[in-house]
Amino acid sequence: TTEIYTLSLHDALPISGISGLIAARQLRAANKQVVLLEGRPRTGGRALSLRIGDGAFDLGPTWVWASETQVMGLVDELGLTLFDGRKPGADVYQTATGNQHGRLPTSSVAEHRIDGGTQRLTDALTQTVGAVEFDCVATAITDHSTHLSVTTNRGEFLGKHVIAALPPRLLARSIQVDDPLTQIWRRVPTWMADIAKVVAVFDAPVWRNAGLSGRAASAVGPMVEVHDLSSRDDAHTALFGFVPRTLAGADLEQRVRTQLHQLFGPKTTPTAVHIQAWWTERLTHTGDTEAADQTLFAHPSLHKPALGGRLHLTSCETSTVSPGHLNGAIERSLTVTQQLLSLL
Repeated sequence: TTEIYTLSLHDALPISGISGLIAARQLRAANKQVVLLEGRPRTGGRALSLRIGDGAFDLGPTWVWASETQVMGLVDELGLTLFDGRKPGADVYQTATGNQHGRLPTSSVAEHRIDGGTQRLTDALTQTVGAVEFDCVATAITDHSTHLSVTTNRGEFLGKHVIAALPPRLLARSIQVDDPLTQIWRRVPTWMADIAKVVAVFDAPVWRNAGLSGRAASAVGPMVEVHDLSSRDDAHTALFGFVPRTLAGADLEQRVRTQLHQLFGPKTTPTAVHIQAWWTERLTHTGDTEAADQTLFAHPSLHKPALGGRLHLTSCETSTVSPGHLNGAIERSLTVTQQLLSLL
């Protein structure tokens, strides 16, 4: 049965995602009344780790960079550990005429991974945020002058402010909001919305026996990038790749297996292949085919609160520091909550 909640007025209603978790945590620490509205049966949004036994393989964001101070600080604060996921060996560049071995371009800043998977970060945050309403999908946000109401499949929630930690395009196209700013929001690209992340699991990192790092770039596809996703101690080994929606097509798993043989040799046969096509996630992708405007990442209009200054956007698409990254979502959420605390 659907449970209808008492219409008590909260200081803020974060709609989840990692930036929603951050907002709820900060506001709760300041003794504000907060309820986190989460559309999924789990927290974290696009931060998702596949659990196999005691191993974890990321199906969403994987890396944090040493230059990203907000996420690095949060990892340290929550007592998580990082490790350098890069492995020794030659990289592969695949073309239609064959493979080249060498060293592909890489970041000059150290790349890290969270030990145990990225979802450990959002799971740890969830323990700090207080009340969470799971499977709570918003359909409308309405301005009542002194407060906002959020209509959901679980009833109606009232808040002085609403923090929308979901992609602006998804918000504008799936939640009724009567504000002209939504005309811009509906054209903002959604990070990873047209990407499938493929995780191929192995019993052992057999590609290293051939002196290969597990890192590859391809002009052929379907995976345009491949990286080693093995655990710190190689107790759990995997490769992952990015497949653009335009290259997915039919029989994707078999084409991935064929490409792995082409890249790393015939012994590179995974025990399992897991495909997370983010365009199939209704709480990430809008399902429409209208082209997004790539110039709208971190557009100034995304920083302007809607509905009388009470509806705030904090997803990774809105950050001017590192749009599309975990760090961007954290940075934007910290900025917005600091502003809110001066008002509440």
